[in-house]
Amino acid sequence: MRNSKIDRLVQLEKLGRCPGREGIFGCLYQCHCDSSIFVMRILGLDYGRKRIGVAICDEMGVVARSLATIERKTIKKDMAEIKRLAEELDIEKIVIGYPLTLDGKEGIQCERVSKFSEMIEERLALPVVKWDESLSTREAEDFLIEADMGRKKRRKRVDKLAAAIILQRYLDHLKAGSQDD
Repeated sequence: MRNSKIDRLVQLEKLGRCPGREGIFGCLYQCHCDSSIFVMRILGLDYGRKRIGVAICDEMGVVARSLATIERKTIKKDMAEIKRLAEELDIEKIVIGYPLTLDGKEGIQCERVSKFSEMIEERLALPVVKWDESLSTREAEDFLIEADMGRKKRRKRVDKLAAAIILQRYLDHLKAGSQDD
């Protein structure tokens, strides 16, 4: 895994994403020492009874984007698809929406999400962060309605957009935390 990080840093350097530094050592120095820049691919999940929305962040950990919607079949098939995505995209962490109520208490679905996240940790050997998903699906719905998208198309896209919203909130939290240092 260490080599893949170095490979990505070299790619970023070739793209000119490490300004003001010369050579690979400059890029490595900046990317590892500047707390506002971190190189980690994170997968975001919006876990539901019928579908799992999937999102991914860019390599700099700044922007989340929707990626896919997994139609739920069996736990085994769901895990296989998440594992395939994680391996294919070189994922190092997973953020899963945790359905807290508006007053911050655990909702009905929390137990299911906790069990699913434990299975992911065991089977994929990746850290899983449970992140408050309050109103993320509603926000995604509102966004798609505002974009004048029909009901059928919305149903296909709402879960992956909700996953992107959850992941973006997590990334924003990380960024805010690094600025407090």
